[in-house]
Amino acid sequence: MEKIAITEWNGVVSPVYDMACRMLLLDGQGVTAVRDVSTLSIIEKSLFCEKEQIATLLCGAISARALHLLDERGIRVIPWICGSVERIAAAYYEGIDIVKRFAMPGTVQPGCGKGRRWCGGTLGARRCRTGQKHQKQEDRL
Repeated sequence: MEKIAITEWNGVVSPVYDMACRMLLLDGQGVTAVRDVSTLSIIEKSLFCEKEQIATLLCGAISARALHLLDERGIRVIPWICGSVERIAAAYYEGIDIVKRFAMPGTVQPGCGKGRRWCGGTLGARRCRTGQKHQKQEDRL
């Protein structure tokens, strides 16, 4: 099964990859290791993921430079997600669209607006200008 890594902080996805202190390594059966990456630069973090043969990294916000470094090493990155690490890992291995379900507030929803911004819709019960109903924040955690 595919080996993934998730940046973690207090049981949830770390909000910023570049500053993440812990990384959970998973293989589909559960957490195989928890690594302290607090002293590593973004270059060292990308090398660490390559050495650990991580296929996919799940994280919150990430800088363009860090994303480029991981991409150079063949590591797929699914950024801009938030929520419980346990629920996100389970959803990922079940084949659920984690981008749609666990997207960070203020980030793109498929078919909604341009770039990384929403079209002005909210996470409440309102619909955005495209007619989509956005998921409530409490449903994500």
